[in-house]
Amino acid sequence: MIFTVCWTDPEGTATRASSQTVNSTSPKLINDLDIRISDDSGNTWFPWVLDPANPSQSATIGDNIRDNIEQVFISNPTPNKVYTITVRHKRTLQNNGQPYSLFISGVRSQDCNSAVQILKGKDTTLCGNAQVQLEVKGDNALAYQWLKDGKVVTTTSIPSFNITQEGQYAVKVVGYQCEAQSKPITVKITDLNAKITPAGSINICSGKPVALVANTGSGYRYQWQLNGWDISGQTGPTMTPTESGSYTVKITSDNCTAISEPTQLLSILQRPVISTNTGTVIPLNGSIYLTTNTGNDMTYRWFLNDNIILTATGPRLVATLPGKYAVEISQNGCSITSKTLELTNIPFAPNNPIQSKPPEILIIKENLQLYPNPVINTLTVAYKSDNTYDLDAQIVTMEGIKLSKKLLYDNGDVFLNEFDTSSLPAGYYLIRVSDGRRIITKPFVKQ
Repeated sequence: MIFTVCWTDPEGTATRASSQTVNSTSPKLINDLDIRISDDSGNTWFPWVLDPANPSQSATIGDNIRDNIEQVFISNPTPNKVYTITVRHKRTLQNNGQPYSLFISGVRSQDCNSAVQILKGKDTTLCGNAQVQLEVKGDNALAYQWLKDGKVVTTTSIPSFNITQEGQYAVKVVGYQCEAQSKPITVKITDLNAKITPAGSINICSGKPVALVANTGSGYRYQWQLNGWDISGQTGPTMTPTESGSYTVKITSDNCTAISEPTQLLSILQRPVISTNTGTVIPLNGSIYLTTNTGNDMTYRWFLNDNIILTATGPRLVATLPGKYAVEISQNGCSITSKTLELTNIPFAPNNPIQSKPPEILIIKENLQLYPNPVINTLTVAYKSDNTYDLDAQIVTMEGIKLSKKLLYDNGDVFLNEFDTSSLPAGYYLIRVSDGRRIITKPFVKQ
């Protein structure tokens, strides 16, 4: 590329001819303009300069202080690189200014049609406060006019634009001997939201359905969730759950998704737990004392092998027969049944030398305390007894799975120890205390 600057210099003062002034090399310029070409890598190109002391030599590159025509030559310009042309002057300009002409040769025309090819962005729908970026291929030294609904929004040199409002968008580029405009992009905005009626916390009777209704809209697609997990088959605007938990609805429309605030269904009654004072093996000719949750205005129905025990209507039951026991409690119109507890019996075998007599009961008087109950991180087991002997305590699940086990140590008043329950899943558990011959259990709740 060749860059040429030229100007008509103001008239100077004539020099009287003499033998000393013939072929004088003193500069005669009044307004000395300079041209420089630079790039963003820090390179600078200077104009050609002749040496008056060696007129036969070829011109070199440097600061031209003699001619009112300066020319810069770049032999191998880098495609798509930005070059900056700087025209300035030395000292003070006569007449307070200096008109000049600038010629550039060897520059190809820019391809504006290629520059407005869309790389990023398409017809889309924005969800809430989202945004989409419209980006074109671009080219150096182009001016971009970003248009919304046919009107210029901004003019910039950046080939991308962030869209946050609804409308039809395009970009017009203006370059060296070219001009072009991109195809339009249509952007819509949706204020999709998801809500459940009723909202908040609702008390329910376990097993009795409750109607939950989501907001409706054209093209809405639904997915109900329980405790953050999708409920299979629940893809309509309503559902009628029967169990407690945290319910949300996920609504999708036009590639946007919204999730509602949870509606908490709280069971009025907690599922009862059956506790025993001596484990699950009925002693010979003996019985096991069963107890369950108590509360104001509660009524009870006990079952043995799914058959109601008509005489059992309280929170306690003396069990003398083996089988599967369950209890149903009712309160304020709600009912819920416990898991079954299976009791067995082992007949006394007189021919067995190990069982030549019924096992001795060492625990004469006992008082087992668990606190805090319900528990979150640490459960204290405190057992008071008239006897001193080795006692151990163990956490057991309601399904009979044995977990951590510890010895209870004697602190002079009670036997006690602590269990770390922080990693236990929430639910019901038992503490089982044993001296090797007899067992006493008590339930606790892990929150």
